[in-house]
Amino acid sequence: MLSEELESNLNRVYKYASEHRHQHVTVEHLLYGLTFTEAATETLEACGGNVEELRTCLESFIKESVPILPSGNKAETQPTLGFQRVLQRSVFRVQSLGEKEVAATHVLVSLFGEQESKAVYMLHKQNVHRLDVVNYLSHGIEKNVSEEDLDTAFEKGYDEKFDYKNLLRLKDKELKSQKHTNDKLELKIKDSSQLIEALKSEIGELKSTKSENKIIRSINFKPEHRQAGLSILSYFSEIIAQKYPDKTISVSIEQIEKTVRLTIVTADGDKEIIEEALEAYGKVIIGDLSPEKLLANAVYLAQLEHKLELAHVEIRSCERLLKIKDDSILDLKESFQVLVCINKNNQQALDNAIGKIGDNKEVLAVIDLIKSLEKNESLTEKEIDCVEDAIKIVYKESPGAAQEIRDYCISVSSSMVGSVVLNTLRNLGFI
Repeated sequence: MLSEELESNLNRVYKYASEHRHQHVTVEHLLYGLTFTEAATETLEACGGNVEELRTCLESFIKESVPILPSGNKAETQPTLGFQRVLQRSVFRVQSLGEKEVAATHVLVSLFGEQESKAVYMLHKQNVHRLDVVNYLSHGIEKNVSEEDLDTAFEKGYDEKFDYKNLLRLKDKELKSQKHTNDKLELKIKDSSQLIEALKSEIGELKSTKSENKIIRSINFKPEHRQAGLSILSYFSEIIAQKYPDKTISVSIEQIEKTVRLTIVTADGDKEIIEEALEAYGKVIIGDLSPEKLLANAVYLAQLEHKLELAHVEIRSCERLLKIKDDSILDLKESFQVLVCINKNNQQALDNAIGKIGDNKEVLAVIDLIKSLEKNESLTEKEIDCVEDAIKIVYKESPGAAQEIRDYCISVSSSMVGSVVLNTLRNLGFI
């Protein structure tokens, strides 16, 4: 499938990348290798390119830009996706032309498909384009040639046996098919535009409806009126739901001192104002006023009574929870007082030990060490050795202080340092 020249060239490219420990074989590697083939070099020069300059630029770019595999890394150099795409396009091109081998020139043409690559950028910089390469390979047309040379090239490239009419018919059929596809796309775009306009119209209607049914609130309930205020707002919502279920209305709720006012305006301009006093609702909530004296409507009255029952249940539940929390707080207070007492006794025992020690700085340092480690849940081997050595010093310098320290550690033996002190005194035969 590959020509002998191209196969040899690809092997050279891979070897070059591997020897230089390049992480990838890139499109630039591929073009660099093509500059060493006779067919590609001839084509590039015929299209106005400078092969030597191109090769130097590619070599410099590869050296500066391609990542290097770390030393000791046994990974192999891998081709990039762009490199693979160029070779795939070359194979497809050969198959479409009915040829048997992929040559270096096929790869050169396919390489122009990687528009974002540095290789194509360098070719364009030398004013070498795909059309130039195709014209040269198909008809022998070199760049910047006279019209006479063009005619000669066309005559050389013209094949009387080739069915040019059939080719034109196929191209015409292909163009018609593409036009049909474009027409379908235009219809879809048109339908999409109509759908977008319809959605915009619907959104506008929704915004209009939302503005017509807007609720304006200007309310600031004091803490003592908060529960009553919420009950009034709930009552207002029931009125709106039952009296105006399917009507377009404008609603405003505002607070005027201790009165909450609901104003309802219909689309016809009819207005209804309902006012409720916070103090009256508050008295109903605490039981100083019966609901019957506040509401005349039986339905609203039943709803209010139901909400009051739920509120009383919730209040009783909260009271029980508060009692449980109060009991827990009392238990915690008692436990805290016991701990304070124990700590006070421990501190007294330690103060007594310090008093018996006097001005012995070494022994005082031992006491400070015990106090600093008292809260530690675990001790390092170095800290344990330090405590043991310190207790031996206290035992030697002041047996009376050792007795007080022992009593103190017995009272706090749950601490790690207390256990170490007692074990040390036990090993000394003090306990």
